[in-house]
Amino acid sequence: MILHLLHTPALYRDCAALLTEHDTLLLLDDAADDAFIRSLTHLPCSVKVLDSADNHAKDQPLEPERITVDEWVRLVIAHRHSMTWG
Repeated sequence: MILHLLHTPALYRDCAALLTEHDTLLLLDDAADDAFIRSLTHLPCSVKVLDSADNHAKDQPLEPERITVDEWVRLVIAHRHSMTWG
């Protein structure tokens, strides 16, 4: 059960290769871009996006849950391990 913190889409393939059904993928910074999110499909784990004040596109295929900083902290506490992807 690992919390994967993906900051840049360039590292997505490396990150995705390690995802399991027990993990959580949190999209941050450049990886929270709507165009990148629309490109994601069929991941084995829960996907979340750190919410911001920006407007976001609707009807995304993956539709990850948008979370607050407080919810992010709860994820960190709930996951014994985390990996940060640049």
